[in-house]
Amino acid sequence: MAKIGYFVLCEDVQLVERVNHSEGQPVQALFSPIVVLPLPFIPTAFTLAFSAGVVDTNVNEDHQFKLEILYSGDSDSVVYKYESKLEVPKFEELKEKGEANGYLQFGGPLKNITFPYVGLYKAHFYFDEELLSELNFRVKNDSDEEKGGA
Repeated sequence: MAKIGYFVLCEDVQLVERVNHSEGQPVQALFSPIVVLPLPFIPTAFTLAFSAGVVDTNVNEDHQFKLEILYSGDSDSVVYKYESKLEVPKFEELKEKGEANGYLQFGGPLKNITFPYVGLYKAHFYFDEELLSELNFRVKNDSDEEKGGA
């Protein structure tokens, strides 16, 4: 059964070359992980990125993943949803050894997420229809801080 290794919301995810790491393969660089998201205007739309690592999953099968952003006001209401099929490159050497379980790392942009209110939000990460992770983060209005608000 798949388990979450990590799940991060951030301002950007980029692949970078690192010569002394991972045999020269590109690695993910995460920029400004989100705990509090200061926005100049509310309501607004804003683009974030995500990165996730899933362990103990079959690396020779394709998978589905879904991300939901929910506003935690009176009731949790979904303000953004992204679903995608994750087409995994097949690892024949593992298949030949009878080892199918491994680690998948992936990420990408989440464009134009609507943030209708300041306050607490949740990000739900589903992998093959199972909720593997939930992140909480706060959205605040930049101008509130200038006026002495939250």
